[in-house]
Amino acid sequence: MYAVGVMIGIFLLLSGISFNRRSELRKMDDYLQKRDECLKISNTIASLTSSGFNTRSIFSVRYPTRIYPDGRILIDPSTTGDQETPCTYVGSVKIVGGSAYLDLTSGQTYCFFTLKDQVSIFEDGTYHWTACCTLDEYLPLCK
Repeated sequence: MYAVGVMIGIFLLLSGISFNRRSELRKMDDYLQKRDECLKISNTIASLTSSGFNTRSIFSVRYPTRIYPDGRILIDPSTTGDQETPCTYVGSVKIVGGSAYLDLTSGQTYCFFTLKDQVSIFEDGTYHWTACCTLDEYLPLCK
């Protein structure tokens, strides 16, 4: 009877360790997915900046994102700061409307476009999206 109790105790101990390890792996996977998204956005901005005038890239965002003009990107920004994943970019991003940052919505597609040495970002479905991302004759309208 004692051996059965010891075996049950060992089983419960191993189950607890396994559950804890699985939880850590899920958190790490979530972090790595967000970090991958952040680095893709950073690479897109840097590539467009170095490529120069009239270069563009279409990018779909999987997580809520904030892009700051000082070179910071936050994926899944939260008020507590424990869920967000930061990274940096090299380049200049145009933020209109006097906002301190540019919000990108998860599940949306954006047109990243270089104009006047700055990367402008337009959301799918807007007039600027059509003007900047499909027809070169509308290039002057992308302001």
